[in-house]
Amino acid sequence: MSNWRAGEMSFKYLFEADKRYFIRLTAELGNIGAYVSTLSISGAYSFAMFTEEVALNELKGVKKN
Repeated sequence: MSNWRAGEMSFKYLFEADKRYFIRLTAELGNIGAYVSTLSISGAYSFAMFTEEVALNELKGVKKN
């Protein structure tokens, strides 16, 4: 059970057809606590856009693990 629910997030960007975009959704956990069977979590999340070069380099690192 968690008491942290991500709120609505929206962003506007003019995407072009036939072009690849690299977007990451990141979650940051702020505080986590547990009491008996109840888990309490707080945090935030965000979107970020990356260049293809950065994204492919990071994917190579993930593939190694």
